[in-house]
Amino acid sequence: GQAWSAVHYIHPPPELISEYQSIASNEPLARAEFDVYVAEGKLHYVKEPCVYADTPARFFLHVRPVDENDLPSARRQHGFDNLDFDFGVRGVLFDGKCMVSVDLPRYGVARIVTGQFDSGGRIWQVEFVPTE
Repeated sequence: GQAWSAVHYIHPPPELISEYQSIASNEPLARAEFDVYVAEGKLHYVKEPCVYADTPARFFLHVRPVDENDLPSARRQHGFDNLDFDFGVRGVLFDGKCMVSVDLPRYGVARIVTGQFDSGGRIWQVEFVPTE
């Protein structure tokens, strides 16, 4: 289980506002509880309106490579990289908006499955082929 979590409430610097606007002005690759975008080697999750209650559930991020040999040896039997994370580690909540950015692996990506889950199971999920 999760021992603790933190959510960053910040007075957003202009760079963060600009980054958010730049990402959110495009069409997302997937829409769900969070809209999901790919830009500059990162996966971005964006939600507006967003409140603290949208953030505690853990995010799952399963990345299937084009070539399974690119996976760490411990992940090859599963066929995907498990890059799950918590919002409090990578996300920001500001002005009623949430944004999380995660670096994608440097190998060719065939498919991504992502969403959020809690003790009751998956809350939401999307699956897509990344394009950039």
